[in-house]
Parts: sequence; C-alpha cells; structure tokens
Amino acid sequence: MTLVETSSRALIAGAAVICLGVGLSAQGHDETASSVAALSAEVRELRAEIRGLREDLDRTTAAARQTQLFVVRWSEQQERVATLDRQHASVADALARVVSDRSATQTRLSEMDRDFAGAPAQVLDAARGQLQSVLAQQLASEQQLIAQESDLARSLAAEQDRLADLDRRLDQMAGAAR
Repeated sequence: MTLVETSSRALIAGAAVICLGVGLSAQGHDETASSVAALSAEVRELRAEIRGLREDLDRTTAAARQTQLFVVRWSEQQERVATLDRQHASVADALARVVSDRSATQTRLSEMDRDFAGAPAQVLDAARGQLQSVLAQQLASEQQLIAQESDLARSLAAEQDRLADLDRRLDQMAGAAR
C-alpha cells in the first residue's frame, strides 16, 4: 500500500468518525438500544481500520527509511568505484609514460656507440653509465607501477561487483514496491 493510499484511507476513516459524531448528536436522547449497539459496532470497526492504517503507516515509514539508507549506501559505492577508476586511469597513464621513456632510453643506449664514435672511451663509459642508471630507475618505476595498476584493477573489479550486487538488490526493492 502506498503512502498516498494510506493517507487517503486515514482521511476517509476520520471523516467517518466525524459523520458518526454528527449522527449521534442529531439523534439526541431518543436512541434505542439497537441503534446504540449498531453505532458501537461501527465505532469498533472504525477503530480497527484506524489501527490498520497506523500499522500500514508504520510499515511504510520503516520501508522508506530502509530504502533511503540503501540508496545512500549505493551512492557511496558508486563514488568508491569512480574514485578507484580515476586512480587506475592515472596509474595506467603514468605507466605508459614510464614505458615510453624506458624504451627511448634503451634506444639511446643501443645507439650510443654509433653516436659517440670517435669519442674518448671515458666519455663513452660515463655516458653509458649515466643512461644505465636512468634505465634502472625507469625499470624500477615500471615494476612498481605495474604492481600498483594490478592492485587497483583487482580492487576496482571487486568494488564493481559490489555495485552490481547493490544494483540487483535495488531493482528487487523497486519490483517489490510495485
């Protein structure tokens, strides 16, 4: 039962109680025992209806609170997935730059003998040592970024699974509300 239906039923029950009161006062003191018994039965029915409406309203309020909390949780999960996705993309970009730089360093290192032809051996060795040091740093950065990207990819997949589960549960709640 929706909140609108519950509110409508409450208004109808209230109107019936008012009409009953007006009817009682219009009848005055000439009421017979049977009419009092009939009115008493109607009052009991109205009270039962009002109790039912209160219970419906309590259930509807509790369901609304539960749904609201669920939607907040779902929204937070979406934000978590978006944050991990941005982090993963950032690490993937950094990894691509490091791989490109490492490749360029390896190319320069392999072409060093040709570029430094005729240079003294000390100059060639110093330049080669410098490039090998840069290459070692790039390889270390690359390995670190690969591990970081892998961790983020696993975390992202797990959080996306949680979000998909929340989506399914939200769909179920929406279906049950119809």
